Amino acid sequence: MKTHEKEIVENEGVKLAKMILESKRQTQKEVLWAYENDPSIKEAIAKLKKRNAERGTPVIA
Repeated sequence: MKTHEKEIVENEGVKLAKMILESKRQTQKEVLWAYENDPSIKEAIAKLKKRNAERGTPVIA
């Protein structure tokens, strides 16, 4: 007995949205890797957090 799987047809907007989300995930992985492996990035973030705390500006995470 053969099973017939329903073929999912995606329009161009859905395909584009999925591509954008995948690109975002990949970018987030690369940024996290860079943050974890580059001390200068950690230092810059720490300076920004300190400066924002001094000014009373909340850090958006």
